[in-house]
Amino acid sequence: MKEYGGYFSLELYENEEYYIYDSNSVRRCNSARSAIVDAVRDGKYRRIWVPIYTCDSIKKTLQMSDIEYVEYNINEQFLPVDVSVASGEIILWTNYFGVFQEKWIQDNVVRRYKNVIIDNTQSFFTVPQMDVYNVYSCKKFFGVADGAYLIHEGLAEQPFKEYFSMPSAEFLLSSLENGTNGAYQEFLCHEKRLETEIGGRMSELTRRIMASIRYHEVMEKRGRNYRYIQNRLDEYNELHFTITDQIPMVYPLLVKNETLRNYLVANKVYISQWWKWIIEYSGSNEFERYLSKYLIPLPIDQRYGVEDMEEIVRIVKEGL
Repeated sequence: MKEYGGYFSLELYENEEYYIYDSNSVRRCNSARSAIVDAVRDGKYRRIWVPIYTCDSIKKTLQMSDIEYVEYNINEQFLPVDVSVASGEIILWTNYFGVFQEKWIQDNVVRRYKNVIIDNTQSFFTVPQMDVYNVYSCKKFFGVADGAYLIHEGLAEQPFKEYFSMPSAEFLLSSLENGTNGAYQEFLCHEKRLETEIGGRMSELTRRIMASIRYHEVMEKRGRNYRYIQNRLDEYNELHFTITDQIPMVYPLLVKNETLRNYLVANKVYISQWWKWIIEYSGSNEFERYLSKYLIPLPIDQRYGVEDMEEIVRIVKEGL
């Protein structure tokens, strides 16, 4: 029965989610890791190929879910090395930074391996290729505590347990008053909790927030910010990508500089080091270790304008 009266709850702009396919093509999960597990089970695959250059929480999740996996390396084109996907197997390929064009993915990944999960956690706006599995993360692009989409034509029905964001989502409200750095410890506690919550449905809180976002504005701001930084830092960057309609997660600056990351953090440009365990990992190759050590993922998201990008560029150049 509907409730009437009482106090006001959080008011959110009422719109639609970005991915609104029918229930046979989209599944709302509590995390991208849950979506990956769901894809493997939906296709009844016995084994999954997983890139070494990715978050190790994926492998922990697969272990917790009793799913067999095998690791693979990537080359300097971010493509798999020495991978042969057999019948009954599937490969997880990451759309790194969100900079790869859809046709390039189709030609170099989908057609080559057939059984594919495209990990679009770093590329929320990449159009899904419906004959393979597509995974999207909400929290890597928007101010939500969790949430992910699994998209594939003809998904089988799958029972999901309820998941509630509220018990650990206080960091979202705290960050409004204390900044993201001020709420960082709360955020880490939430991430720890999310690691163990596999197989849950997207929370109602996350779904409502995702339906309140002005996606066109987000795309416009991210694209503009990326192009601004690219025009001013591309000469220093060892990575070069052609951006047309892609909407990246970050500007991936790769430069061999031992002190730049610490210099940026000291100047309040908070840059995480992606997967630094790879530097010492025996299975990683030279390129993967180099990326882990020197990649600087610069923020270009919708919180910022051109003036902010100008300041980030200034600080980067001072630190080089």
